[in-house]
Amino acid sequence: AFISDPFLNLNAIDVGTKVNDMRNSLNRLSKCFYDVPGAKRMVEIVLTKVEKFCVIIPILETICNPGLQQRHWEKVS
Repeated sequence: AFISDPFLNLNAIDVGTKVNDMRNSLNRLSKCFYDVPGAKRMVEIVLTKVEKFCVIIPILETICNPGLQQRHWEKVS
């Protein structure tokens, strides 16, 4: 199935940049909350989720490539 046009307009490079910024911010927060166990644990939970999302960024960059055409989607399918 061909993915709808709004999805293809997603800028995966920007998403990757923002996710990396978020990861850096969470790492700094973790250091700030070294003496607040509950807050530090919450930051670690969110950081784990962000890191899991980082795994799919290369896939996102590939499927959002503006050069992909219908024939490419047919091969992927």
